[in-house]
Amino acid sequence: MPQPERLVAAMGYVFTPLVPIVILTGSFSQGRDALRRHAAQALVWAPFLLLLLVVCTVGLIRLVRLDWVYIMLFPIMIVVPFIPGMIWGRAVYLGRDVRPPLITQLARLVQRS
Repeated sequence: MPQPERLVAAMGYVFTPLVPIVILTGSFSQGRDALRRHAAQALVWAPFLLLLLVVCTVGLIRLVRLDWVYIMLFPIMIVVPFIPGMIWGRAVYLGRDVRPPLITQLARLVQRS
């Protein structure tokens, strides 16, 4: 995959669901199967990201209710859900093939239907 395509695919994992939707609905992804596959995987990753974000936020709210000092964990707790997407995006940008087990299987099902 050429360098600009790798960058766009990597951005899809980090800025999901906006970038994957643009990739899948745009005409520039026609004939670029790897880019479409990564966009589909990133789009399937979006609900899991949202779920992790909600869990971390609820956990932080509970901790802050115990003691206000835990508010210092806020920056860490907000970044934690984005870490898998950042890792996968970096791997794609470096030219590696990323296939998270559950995400890849769900993306294949979405692409077939």
